[in-house]
Amino acid sequence: MGEIYLFLIMKKSTIAALVFNGLSSQHAFAQTEKGNWLVGVNVADLHYSKDRNYGIKQYGISLQPDAGYFVADRLAVGAGLELTLTGYKAENSFSGEINKGHTIVYGLSPFVRYYFLDASKHKVYGQAFGSYRESYSKFPYGSSSDNEWGVGISAGYNYFITPSVALAAGPYFNRYDSYDLGLFLGLQVFLPGRSE
Repeated sequence: MGEIYLFLIMKKSTIAALVFNGLSSQHAFAQTEKGNWLVGVNVADLHYSKDRNYGIKQYGISLQPDAGYFVADRLAVGAGLELTLTGYKAENSFSGEINKGHTIVYGLSPFVRYYFLDASKHKVYGQAFGSYRESYSKFPYGSSSDNEWGVGISAGYNYFITPSVALAAGPYFNRYDSYDLGLFLGLQVFLPGRSE
């Protein structure tokens, strides 16, 4: 009797494990289905440099949170924010005078994203976006502000560390008054829609 009871417990455990694995793998393929959401944050323009000859230090970082909605399978539309800080510190080697300055940039970037490769652990996408941003700069002898419109494209790679959380990385290209080419690193979370 004990052997039959043990057999039934093992059979139920096996069925439960198979059902759970089936649901998990189904969810792993559902990240980019119509009706789902994505939210995340990217880090870009992270840099620090120091010129020993002229005593100039420069730094910068850009945080770019974003959110999107899948209007069709693999196709998401959304918007991101841009929050950028750059600065410098320069010391005059003759007079010892120290000059400091910084620039703060904030903006909004609507985007359209399409996933070309949509495997369970790896996804590759292309993205087009527009952008409006304003900047405020403070220098030792005054300040200035500016605003500009731009467009850009980017490519991204998602590696899923869980069925709904992915690391993100890729290159981007912006066209404002000047050209901006760089790399981003980030984290994306894929959320199921109400139907799931």
